[in-house]
Amino acid sequence: MKNYRKLLMIGAIASTLCACGDFLDENPMDFNSPENSYITSKDFDMSITDLYYLTRYEFFQDQDRAIDYIYGTDLLDRGDQTKSNLEAELTPSSDISSKHWKNWYKVIASANMTISKIDGSELNDAEKVEYEAKAKFFRAFAYRTLVYLYGGVPYLDKPVTAYEAYKSRETREFVLLRALIDAKFAAENLRDITDAAVKDGEVNKQAAQLLVSELYLALGEGLKTNENASAIDQRLAEGLETLNQDELDIVDVEDKEDCYDQAIAAATEVINCEGLSLMTERFGRRKSEPGDVYWDLFQRKNQNRGAGNTEAIWVAQLANVDAPGGGSRSNIQFWDNPSNYLLERHCSPQVNKFKIVTSENQQLSPFRWPVDDCTGGRGIGSGYANYHFHNEIWVLGDAESKFAITDESNPNSFRNDEEWKNDIRNSNYNFIRVFQFNNKDFMQSHPEYGTEIDVMDPKANFDESVNADEISFITGDFGETKLPCRGLTGYQAKVTTPGDHPDALILNKETHDLAGTAGGTFCDQYLYRLTEAYFLRAEAYAKKGQYSKAVDDINVIRNRANAPEVTEAEFKVDNTEIGAGLDYILDERMREYGVEEKRRLTLGRMGTNVFFNRVKKYGTWYSSEHSATGENFKEKFTLYPIPLRDIESNKVELTQNPGY
Repeated sequence: MKNYRKLLMIGAIASTLCACGDFLDENPMDFNSPENSYITSKDFDMSITDLYYLTRYEFFQDQDRAIDYIYGTDLLDRGDQTKSNLEAELTPSSDISSKHWKNWYKVIASANMTISKIDGSELNDAEKVEYEAKAKFFRAFAYRTLVYLYGGVPYLDKPVTAYEAYKSRETREFVLLRALIDAKFAAENLRDITDAAVKDGEVNKQAAQLLVSELYLALGEGLKTNENASAIDQRLAEGLETLNQDELDIVDVEDKEDCYDQAIAAATEVINCEGLSLMTERFGRRKSEPGDVYWDLFQRKNQNRGAGNTEAIWVAQLANVDAPGGGSRSNIQFWDNPSNYLLERHCSPQVNKFKIVTSENQQLSPFRWPVDDCTGGRGIGSGYANYHFHNEIWVLGDAESKFAITDESNPNSFRNDEEWKNDIRNSNYNFIRVFQFNNKDFMQSHPEYGTEIDVMDPKANFDESVNADEISFITGDFGETKLPCRGLTGYQAKVTTPGDHPDALILNKETHDLAGTAGGTFCDQYLYRLTEAYFLRAEAYAKKGQYSKAVDDINVIRNRANAPEVTEAEFKVDNTEIGAGLDYILDERMREYGVEEKRRLTLGRMGTNVFFNRVKKYGTWYSSEHSATGENFKEKFTLYPIPLRDIESNKVELTQNPGY
């Protein structure tokens, strides 16, 4: 009875208090909350900095998950394995499916909260537009990435509580259209990259225009028969039906041809920006050392406009703690989370695995590891260039020969090719295939083996006194003898910082031995370079059948690389499974970017048809006999599964992707 009376009294008091208007409105005074944390420009600077951090974390610092963007594509073999295990790795319960989903929805949640608080803040009108543009850029970027990874996803544009569920999945086209509206707002309202107020690492008008261009391409992504092209148009039309008139005016498309035209227009604006140009002359802090301009692009402290780099558009600040969203204590700790970017660890070889086996069955070790030199730092070789990336793409030829170099038993047969010799991206500065021995004891004891080894001709430098036929190699954990392999493989120098690891990681200044915490790529990372504008425009031209214009754009990139210009006939290889010109563009992207590119996103943007057939054609890892047949790669692997946890906890149905 006493408890009942207490409840009545509490109810009466609550009713009285509620009658007092906003007396009970919560307004925390002694701790941060959404109600008091989005007031001043300083508050909004902090919220935008969080968006930089979340994006950098997902792409570069979430330990091994950051490498998922290049695994499962047409770029790499993996370790000493002869076949993939994607069936086990890509499940609805795996880290791969859940972490990327969670990380990008964190970006979306943070962007939504920022946008929702702008009107009630103390910002002036100009500041309100600026912060809205930045937040919408990141929201568009996050949705674009989710679509490429998962297909259609739930679309949320307002803050939600922990007790509210996701909506059901929207179509791919719906989400892309919504992202496009955000991206166009950002492109219209962000500062030009030439504005002195735009700091290194900060999003800008040109980054947003590149996002607009690729979103239009994704919307217009086409299968190549008339019937399938019509189906794409129909899905686009259904998405357009969800927009109001103002939104339709912003998007300004009716069919996929309009999408390609708009992609061209947005990329052209970036290309025509007077403050941007491809770097063609040596620059930066190591320009006096042997190398070339492409090598300079990837040296520490050279990635930003502040270093004179006019090619950089948006650069993730992993090295500079005073830049927007930049840096962390983990720059030299790969075991931490957030870690540094583990590209060196995964994509350069573990040279101590390589042994020369003499005729007396003595195993010799020509390399010390890990060392701050061109042997790859603290690499473990878990992902190395497949045959297509390592050899095929660097050779000129007509439509028949260019894609049919399969004589792995004679890898040097094409090294005199004009493209192989002249393309600076393939020089030993940038794609290291010739390794200098760094074990002085070995070289003093066995001078007959020379001072270096060529991955593609490993016995070439042996002394005449050595009977090469009696020499063999061990190249990995499983007694393998083939090259390239985990223990010795050609790799892109950009994955590491040869001769320039941070001082804190160098244990011995004389021997250049590295600490066990090395393994990262210790420099800022490009998210957009100017080359991307040429690639996007060339892709749109190719899809419109304007091949000569596409070739002109590709040759701008090739000219900088000192590569022979591609002809229209070489460019428009009519691969009906992928599309005329698209195979060549994907190869050229591989030459220009390699593991720098988030390859899964490029293939995902271009669609299941392109993704699946590229991996089937070149993915030697996805085959039972290490031949480029890709028979173990299934179409379902072109999309990640929807996380099981989200399906089970959601209050409305989240349908799973086919095959999972």
